[in-house]
Amino acid sequence: MLDAARLDDNGDGNPPGDEPARTGVELLYTPGESIFAAAAPDMVANGWSVFPQEIDGRRPGRVRNETIKWGEDHDLKNRRPSPATLALWCGHCAPLNVACVFGPASGHTFAVDIDVLDEAMSAEIVAMADHHLGYSPLRREGRFPKIALIYRHGPGETERVASIGRHFASIGEGGNASRSEHGLEIQGEGKLLTFHGKHHKTGHTSSGLTATPRWSDRKPPPWSRWTR
Repeated sequence: MLDAARLDDNGDGNPPGDEPARTGVELLYTPGESIFAAAAPDMVANGWSVFPQEIDGRRPGRVRNETIKWGEDHDLKNRRPSPATLALWCGHCAPLNVACVFGPASGHTFAVDIDVLDEAMSAEIVAMADHHLGYSPLRREGRFPKIALIYRHGPGETERVASIGRHFASIGEGGNASRSEHGLEIQGEGKLLTFHGKHHKTGHTSSGLTATPRWSDRKPPPWSRWTR
């Protein structure tokens, strides 16, 4: 069964020092337990376009020995899976992860994916995003302190948010710059993000901080603070 646990830095329900508590929902799974079949129907009902994703390698799941072609056959960027398709995937791919496809079918959502392993640096970037873009209650933590913040186009905004990826520079002795291990990506229309399940490298479960797209009816804030 799914075990929902509240996340807290120090376990007392209060923020440590002046930092906000990391509250949210962590889904814990036993080996072979239903993940996609348990979460996907609720997510689709809440307006998300999803498909089953292999835990190892993040490949699309397979049905009747054929790999799911989520773009070519199902156009999940622009439309959510039909009830019949969803039922088929739940039956054949129940223990797989849940991958979300960003774009019109998922409410014009996209992710600011903070691919940073330095905790202080990650927290500073999150604070900047909260200040400049607005706080989003939908944020997914896969491998702490890496985190993805979910946003959407505001009403009437038609310009597509481009998908980009950048690595931060590491400045060494003598002022020489080199590519660091830390990066930031905008996962825009047609890009994917694992929302529920186990991390493909660590095997740890993904956490929905503050809110989870499975249960929450709260919508991510619009991008308009930055684009206007």
